[in-house]
Amino acid sequence: PTPPPAPPPTPPPTPPPSPPSPGSCTGDSAVDAILSQANLESVTDLSQSAVYTWEGFCQAIKAMQSVDKPLFAGTGEGAMRVAQVLSNIASLLAQCMWESGGDAPWIACDENNYRGTTTAACTQRSDGQRYDSLTSPPACEVKADMQMTAETYASWAPGPLKCEPGTVTEGCCWWGRGAIQTTGPHNYKMLQDEVVSELPSLANIDLCENPEAICQNEQLKWLGALYYWTSVVQTSLQFETSLYNYVATGFDDTGSMVDGASFNDGTGGMVNNGYWGAQAHGNTGRTEYFHNIISALKLAGMGEGLEISEPIQPPGCSEICSEEGTGNCYVVTWAVPCFYAATQSECEALGEWCG
Repeated sequence: PTPPPAPPPTPPPTPPPSPPSPGSCTGDSAVDAILSQANLESVTDLSQSAVYTWEGFCQAIKAMQSVDKPLFAGTGEGAMRVAQVLSNIASLLAQCMWESGGDAPWIACDENNYRGTTTAACTQRSDGQRYDSLTSPPACEVKADMQMTAETYASWAPGPLKCEPGTVTEGCCWWGRGAIQTTGPHNYKMLQDEVVSELPSLANIDLCENPEAICQNEQLKWLGALYYWTSVVQTSLQFETSLYNYVATGFDDTGSMVDGASFNDGTGGMVNNGYWGAQAHGNTGRTEYFHNIISALKLAGMGEGLEISEPIQPPGCSEICSEEGTGNCYVVTWAVPCFYAATQSECEALGEWCG
């Protein structure tokens, strides 16, 4: 009989990163050498920003390491591992560039009043849900007497967002802030408890009492973005396979396709919509930023000596749903992709039957 085909290769285990060097950004000397040569502060236009700094970004990376929420360290070794780390940083920066100003990156820490309404501080969501109602536990207390004014706003906006007692914006102090727009009492509480309260340098800050502190501290402007990236984007089912394939196929978007999205498209979907397969608003701009950063990193040496290989297969329906006991049906476009369908036909009308 014909022997069964060999299973696809799996990435080798992750080795410890290279030892830190003085003045480094990430503490991984092999990564930092290329970051320094690529001069991403200039490539990303951070050097022109009056709001964000490269130094603040690097400080936030190290702060996240100290609270055990580091950026992905890559798999394998040598050029492959380093390229994974750098490509992940490239995608993070590209998404932050778009989230902080769209075609004019790095201009916004506070959410801009892009709808031009008097209640923009309360919500600008398309479904109308107020930000101060996003209080699934744990959440900061919504206080009617809280009052504050945004630190930043775009020149085209009517003015800074404000929350003021006794007005239509009473209690509406929970608008988006930071490089990936932390929004709502729940997200502020999570960031406070899991990151801010663990950092001695931020001991005097309580985001539940002053959410505007995010835009008053160079490191905090980045910490919300890094917290979301490490706790949500990097933990998505598709992340590691797509990133591995992006690098293994020679930094090829098509080669990195998993569940309908390339690596950077998928991270954008996670940032903008909460799941991998959803195309993000401004996806073309996000992609252009990503490709520009990748080009600079390649010119600085990323990928030198890298052997091109075939992409590996992502985890299938059975690995994701059945083995974990989370369902018998897999719907790739859902934020929670596994559920129990009553029948196979019910499942197949939506997605893949796991059995």
